[in-house]
Amino acid sequence: MIFYLLFGFRGLMMGWFLLGNPPVLNPLQFITQPSMFTYWVTMLLAPWLVMEPAFPDLKSSFVRFFISSTLRCLLVALVVSRTKGGVLFWFVLFAAGYTALNYFYVKYFRLLSTTSKASDGYSVRP
Repeated sequence: MIFYLLFGFRGLMMGWFLLGNPPVLNPLQFITQPSMFTYWVTMLLAPWLVMEPAFPDLKSSFVRFFISSTLRCLLVALVVSRTKGGVLFWFVLFAAGYTALNYFYVKYFRLLSTTSKASDGYSVRP
């Protein structure tokens, strides 16, 4: 859980201060901050979740959701033109898809906590 928070906030701080994209410049950016937080978390946790041998059902549902969400975003980017709001629609799909990934991470943390209580309590997983 510490890695989740640390990596998410670290990514947001990079976007705000290093890339010069703080949410105060555009008030609509406050809506996208949860998805950007999850975007940075996904760089750390998605490989852990996909390589986890103990939870195959969670792994397969995560991969299916991630691929379908990515394909929806790519399809909108290819089909809907910018003049018809394609960028805005893509942005909404991207934000909703990445924010929804938090469901899988919360479930992953719960499964990890139940398995770590059953073991000796020491784990190298995030």
